[in-house]
Amino acid sequence: MTPMWVAAAGDTLAIAGSDGVLLWRRREGGIAAKIDGPGDALRCAFAADGRLVVGWRSGRVSIHRGADLDAEIDTGHPAMPGLALAADRFATGGSDGKTRVWSLATLDKILEVGDPTHATSAVAWSRARLVVGRSTGYFLAYDEQQTVIAEGGVFNGAAVYSIGVHPAGIGVVFGGEKGFMVAVSSDVEWRSLETIKEPRRPIAVNSIAFSPDGARFVAACSDDTAKLYEWKNRRLAATLGSEFWVRTPRPEWNPSFIVSSACFDPSADVIYTTHHDGTLRAWHPSEFRPLVAVELDGDGAATRWRDAMAAYLG
Repeated sequence: MTPMWVAAAGDTLAIAGSDGVLLWRRREGGIAAKIDGPGDALRCAFAADGRLVVGWRSGRVSIHRGADLDAEIDTGHPAMPGLALAADRFATGGSDGKTRVWSLATLDKILEVGDPTHATSAVAWSRARLVVGRSTGYFLAYDEQQTVIAEGGVFNGAAVYSIGVHPAGIGVVFGGEKGFMVAVSSDVEWRSLETIKEPRRPIAVNSIAFSPDGARFVAACSDDTAKLYEWKNRRLAATLGSEFWVRTPRPEWNPSFIVSSACFDPSADVIYTTHHDGTLRAWHPSEFRPLVAVELDGDGAATRWRDAMAAYLG
C-alpha cells in the first residue's frame, strides 16, 4: 500500500492509500480492519459522531462506521483531490473546477460553486466558511450565502496543494505545489501574514495540520521531511527527518521521499506521518525524534509499534 493520508480519532488511525483504507490501532498497532473501494483513497476524515468519511480518486465518497459501509455517493467530480469536513457537512473539490457541499445527515447537495476552467486542488473549512484552493495558485473563501468574502493569489503559477486551518478559525496556511507556504489571517479580515519560504526547493507541501490547541502546525513535504512550526510567529520549530538534498552523497529525488500527510494525535502528544515508501511513523513532538517507524504490511509491525507506544505513552 502507498499511503496518501492519515487521520486520527479515538484509538484508531485511518490511513487512506492506493489499496483502500487501513484502520490501524493507535496504541496496540496492527491493522484492525480494511476498507476496499473503487481505486485509490486520497483523503479521509473522522466526523464528530465517529464515522469515517473517505474520498476516492474516482469521485465517490463513502461513509463508514468502523469498517462497515454506512452510505456512499457519487459526487460527480471526474477526479477528486479535495475533501473537508465541517460539523454537519462536508465539501468535495474536483478536477472539474467545482466545489460541492453535502449534508452529512442526508447526503443531499447543499451548494455548488466554482469555475470549470480552473481545477479545485484543495478545500477546507474555517468555521462556517468554505476555503477553496485552485490549480492556478489562487484561493477563494465563501460565507454560508455563497458570497465570496476573500480571494487572492498565494502562489505564482503553482497549485494550492494543501490547506491547514487554525482550530479557532483565526488563520489559514496554504501549501504550494512547488514549495513555500503562505499564512493568512482569517479572523476579521483576510490578509496575508507571512510567506514561509519552506521547503527551500520546488517541493510540494502535501498536507498541513494544526495541533488541537492551535499552537503549532505541521507540514508534510516531498523532501523526506515534515516541518513543525509555531503558529504565533510562524517560526520553524523543528524538521522531522532530513531533507534529501543535504545528505552526503546527495541522492537524486525519487518518490520514496514523499511524506504524503501528517497529523497530530487528538488525545496524546504524538505526530503521525505517512510516507510514499509504505511506512507509518510516530514522532515525539518536543524532542523531534522518531518514536517508531513501521511498514504497514511488514512482519512484526504491530509488535514494534505496540512496544514503542507503550514505552512512550505508558
